[in-house]
Amino acid sequence: MGDFAGLTSLQVLILHINKLTALPQGMFDGLTSLQTLLLSSNQLTALPDGLFDSLTGLQVLTLHNNMLTGLPQGVFDGLTSLQQLQLAHNQLTTLPQDVFAGFTSLQNLNLDGNRLAELSQGVFDNLTILQQLGLFDNQLTALPDGLFDRLTSLQRLDLRFNHLVGLTANDPLFAGLPSGVRLYLDPQKQPEEPETVNICNRTPQVHDEILRRLGASDCAAVDSERLANLTYLNLSGKRLAALQAGDFNGLTGLQTLHLAENQLTTLPAGVFDGLTSLQWLDLTSNHLVGLAENDPLFAGFPSSVGLYLDGQTEAPEAVSEGAYRLKPWLLHEVFRLGQEKRGNAGGDEGA
Repeated sequence: MGDFAGLTSLQVLILHINKLTALPQGMFDGLTSLQTLLLSSNQLTALPDGLFDSLTGLQVLTLHNNMLTGLPQGVFDGLTSLQQLQLAHNQLTTLPQDVFAGFTSLQNLNLDGNRLAELSQGVFDNLTILQQLGLFDNQLTALPDGLFDRLTSLQRLDLRFNHLVGLTANDPLFAGLPSGVRLYLDPQKQPEEPETVNICNRTPQVHDEILRRLGASDCAAVDSERLANLTYLNLSGKRLAALQAGDFNGLTGLQTLHLAENQLTTLPAGVFDGLTSLQWLDLTSNHLVGLAENDPLFAGFPSSVGLYLDGQTEAPEAVSEGAYRLKPWLLHEVFRLGQEKRGNAGGDEGA
């Protein structure tokens, strides 16, 4: 019997940002009505066989921002209703040949920010209604002929930040794709030494998280372009007592910043300057007395930013009433997935 026995009507289960290191086999047994399962931003390194076998009605599964190094053959078998699968920002180096074979309804597959060095021919062949495929920021050096031939519904394909030298939009590899597909490739140019940024003097927890997200090790020579393209930082529960004004410099593409559950009592002027792409900022569960949404600290944010401070009582309208264990610093995930689902119907998801 699963850990959630008796919750047969549950539709949304959020286990996001819980420091989970493992999931027991059979954990989700009996959740036959579940439609959305959020397991992102934990510390999972592996998934047991049969974990999702009973979730035949599942539509959204997020596993991004974990430490998965591999996927068992057949781990997703039975998820015939799945529409969105988020596997970005793990440590995957390969994909089993038939790992996506059972997906007859999948529309969005995100594998950005892994360590994929090669892809098997035919790995995407069953994804005939897939609309969005993210392979951004991997280690691909070549792609097998016919890899995308069966993706006849694809609307967006992102292959940037790999090592695909000489690959252009008129390559025969893309001949089978729909004529209106949005194809993102690195510009072909002579190799240049990347411009680097020294982040060693930033608050230790901040530069450690940046290096981890980028898969880098040298804080004195961080690729400035990759820094600018970083979209997510999770600094929740890092025992931060203070931040420096320049901690987030260069993160112009950052969309989500978690700073919840720390020990912050004040914030330096200008600490968030330059975060012009920010969509979500969570500062709950700190000691920031008197901090309000109209504080000059937030003056440079886009008007639509989701800002979470202690003392707020309102939640975004997009949050499902049936969400389980929903906390203010988790609301962005449900809202983002709702926006993304609507975007799939007729809009463009940002790069």
